[in-house]
Amino acid sequence: MFTFHVTPDSGESYDLTVKSRDVVMWEKIDRNHTITRLETQPCMADLYSVTHVAARRQGLFHGPLAEWETSVDLEPVENEHASDPTQPGL
Repeated sequence: MFTFHVTPDSGESYDLTVKSRDVVMWEKIDRNHTITRLETQPCMADLYSVTHVAARRQGLFHGPLAEWETSVDLEPVENEHASDPTQPGL
């Protein structure tokens, strides 16, 4: 669904893909969390929160959200499979 390049303060950088089950778990944290909000009006707090869920599920991080927020940098990775409006049918 969403891919981020994660750069920890210590350790190697890696790409993290947030999948649908991560979004579901994130939505259950707060009733104001929605996939629409992530897609149309994401804020950094939301991105850190949903990536924290994904990183924990994938065994890439084991600490609390506050530690995730202070120990990694996130950079969204463009979806290479997104359609290009200048290239019909691709």
